[in-house]
Amino acid sequence: PGVPASPPPTGPGPGPAEGPGEAPLGLPEAARRVLEALGFEPVAADTVVARTGLTADEVSSMLAVLELHGLVEPVPGGLYSRVC
Repeated sequence: PGVPASPPPTGPGPGPAEGPGEAPLGLPEAARRVLEALGFEPVAADTVVARTGLTADEVSSMLAVLELHGLVEPVPGGLYSRVC
């Protein structure tokens, strides 16, 4: 009794995305670059390497991270497509 309630937080609330169509918070910068380089049409990892300037190993690792987050999916032919 007599203890004031804490004010609601004024910063961004919890949530997986920063905004419509944006990558979730907490992704490494390299993963964000890979996600931006991907389109909704299937793209080869080599194309992502060329678009981002990252190494093939970095792109491969970041594609795995993005897949675990449900942001990309592999498609037949060794290609990847952005989900959202």
